[in-house]
Amino acid sequence: MPLTLLLNWRFWAAIGLAVSHWFAYHQGGLSKQVELDKYVAEQQTAQIAELNSARAREQELQLAKQKAEYAYQDLKKKSADAALGAESERVLLLAAIDAARGATEDTVPGSGIDADPAQGILRESIGRYAEVAGIADRLSDQVTGLQDYVKGVCLK
Repeated sequence: MPLTLLLNWRFWAAIGLAVSHWFAYHQGGLSKQVELDKYVAEQQTAQIAELNSARAREQELQLAKQKAEYAYQDLKKKSADAALGAESERVLLLAAIDAARGATEDTVPGSGIDADPAQGILRESIGRYAEVAGIADRLSDQVTGLQDYVKGVCLK
């Protein structure tokens, strides 16, 4: 029987059909593997491009944040200098008021002084305080604007 099986054309046809199906299956699997590898490579390339874009955006944000911090520190320094100047002006005005009070106590009434020198110094100090208050308001607006800018840059 086995020898007759090897001589039968149907046996060889079945083996040929099985082999051709196996080759077709194997080739189909290879083409699917190639497609999968291509898809994976495209996805990895897209992820790398997205990562590089995110890194570039992060560097831009860090640079903007540093600039805002430097501007804020500069503004704080200017504000502190203005406050120090205002304090020294206040001390000088208080000293001038004390000196004027001392001078009015020493003067004789009716010596030709029409107005109280303390009132003149007080008017001058009010004017200077108004100037300092205007400067402080402008600095406050700048600080608020800078803080809003930093919040907008850092929270995006």
